[in-house]
Amino acid sequence: MILLALLPIIVLLIGMIVLKKSAVIVSPVTLVFTIALALLVFNTTPTEMFIQTKGGIIEGAKLIFLIWSAFTMLVMMQKTGAMDGIKIALVSFTDDKRVLVIMIAFCFSIFLEGAAGAGTPSAICAPFLVGIGFSPLSAAIASLVGAGIAPSWGGAGATTIVGVSAVAEHVNLADVTAFSGRIAMIGAFVVPIILIVVLFGKKGLKGLWGYLIYIGIILGSSFFMITNFIGPEIVSLGSGAIGMIASVIYIKLVKHRTPEEFKYTPDLSDVSKKTKELGTIKSFAPYVILIIALPVVRFSFPLSALAKYGYVLWIAYVIFGTILIGSIILKSAKHYFSYAKEGLIKVIPAFICMASLLAVANIMKSIGMLNIIAETLASVAGNGYPVAAVAIGSLGSFITGTGLGSNVMFGPMHMEAAQLLGLNKVAIFSCQNVGGAIGNMICPNNIVAVAATVDTLGQEGEIMKKCIPSWLILLVIYGIVGLIYTHIFFPNFGM
Repeated sequence: MILLALLPIIVLLIGMIVLKKSAVIVSPVTLVFTIALALLVFNTTPTEMFIQTKGGIIEGAKLIFLIWSAFTMLVMMQKTGAMDGIKIALVSFTDDKRVLVIMIAFCFSIFLEGAAGAGTPSAICAPFLVGIGFSPLSAAIASLVGAGIAPSWGGAGATTIVGVSAVAEHVNLADVTAFSGRIAMIGAFVVPIILIVVLFGKKGLKGLWGYLIYIGIILGSSFFMITNFIGPEIVSLGSGAIGMIASVIYIKLVKHRTPEEFKYTPDLSDVSKKTKELGTIKSFAPYVILIIALPVVRFSFPLSALAKYGYVLWIAYVIFGTILIGSIILKSAKHYFSYAKEGLIKVIPAFICMASLLAVANIMKSIGMLNIIAETLASVAGNGYPVAAVAIGSLGSFITGTGLGSNVMFGPMHMEAAQLLGLNKVAIFSCQNVGGAIGNMICPNNIVAVAATVDTLGQEGEIMKKCIPSWLILLVIYGIVGLIYTHIFFPNFGM
C-alpha cells in the first residue's frame, strides 16, 4: 500500500522535475490520477471526491487572492517608479547583493512570517527581489529557501500554538516552543550560508564569512532566547527585526569589501525625473506601511476571527489596503484598478495549479494516503524516530502547504509512537514542528504561488530542483540534532 499511497507524489515530481512540464499541466493531471486511484483502489465514493475537489477549488481561490495582492503591489511599485527609488537607496546602503539577499529573503522573510505567515514572506520577498534587479528564478528560489525556518511558529506563533493544542494532553506549549527553538537555532546559522551557495555558488562565500557568522550567531541566539524565555507569539517577528537591525549595524560599522562580481549595480540609466523627486521616504512608504499594518492587524484580533473565512484573506485585504494608501502617497491613485487588473491577469493560470494541488492534498488526507506513508516511516525508525519525525513533518507541509496542517495531522500519531518507544514526547513533537517548516521549501503549492508572483509559471520544476538540496541538508541536520537532543542532551526535557 505504501507504493500506491506515494503514487500521486511520484506523478507530480516526475511531471515537474523529470518531464519539466508546467504545474498548469501537471497539477490537473495529478488530480485526475489521484481521483482515479482513490475510486479504483481505495474504495472511496464519487461524492467524497466531489467534496474534496470542491474544497481544493475554494481554498485555491483564497490563496490566489493573496498572490493577486502581492503581484499588484509589485506592479504599483514598478509603474510609479518607487522600486527604482528603492534601488537608489539600496545602492547607497550596501553594494553587496549577497548581503541584500540575506536581509530580504531571510531576515525580512522571518519578520513577515511572524507578522502574518500563510505564505506572506515569499509572496512579498520574491517580487521585492525581482523589483530591485534579481532574476525571477533567483528571487523565487531565495524566497523559498529563506522561508524554511520561521514557519515552525507562523503568524504570531499560530503554527506551534494551534499545533500543540491537538496534543495538549501529552506536551506543554512552552516546552515545545523552547525545544523547537533549540533545533531551529542551528538552522538559523546554516540557512544564510546555504542561500549564498545556492544563488552564487561556493565562490559566493568569498569575503562574506564575517557577516555570515555574525548574522548566524545573532539569529540563532535570538531564536533560542525568545523561544526559551519569552514564548511563541513573537519568535519570528522579533528574530526577523533583530536580524535586519543587526545587519544594518554590521554594514555601518564593519568595512566590508565587496568582490567586483557580487557588487549590486542596478541599471539606473532610465530613472525618471519623477522617481528622483519621490525620494527615499516615499519610495519605501508602501512597504513601511505594510510592515506596520500586518502585525498591528494580526495582534489586534483573535486568531479565530481572522481565520473565520480563510486565514489568508485578511492578509490580502491588508496588502490591497496598503496598495491604495501607497498609490495615494505616490500620486497614482487613479491607476489603482489598472494595477489590480494587470495583477489579476498574471495570476489566473496559477489558480488552476493551486486548486488542483489543494484538491490532491485533500484527497490524500481524507482517504488515508498520508497516514500510510507516515506510519510506514515510523514503523522502521525505532530509536531513530526523531529523524522520522522531521521527515514526516516535511511530508505533511509538502502536501498540505502549511506547517500547522502537518502538526495537526501527525501530532497524535507521534505521541503514540513516542509512548511505545519510550522517547521524550516534547522532543518528538518538536522534531515534527521544525520538519514542517522546512517542508515549505519544496511544497508544490508554495512553489506555484512564488512562481506566480514573479511571473515564472512554467519553471516550477526548475525551482523545486534547486530547492531540494537545501531542504535535504536541513532535513539531515535537523534529524541529527533531533537524535542527539533526544537521546543525549535533553532526554528528559519537559517531562
